[in-house]
Amino acid sequence: MNMAESNRLREVLQKRGIKQTWLADRVGITYQTLSDIVNGKRTPSSL
Repeated sequence: MNMAESNRLREVLQKRGIKQTWLADRVGITYQTLSDIVNGKRTPSSL
C-alpha cells in the first residue's frame, strides 16, 4: 500500500469516527497489523 492509500485510509477512519481497534477486530487482524497498514509500514495481503 503506498502512502497515498495509507493516508486515504487514515482519513476515512477519522472522518467516520472508526477506531482502528474496532476495525481490526471486525476484519480479524491485530491492531498492530492494521496500524502498520495505516502507517504505510505493511501492505495488506489478499485472501
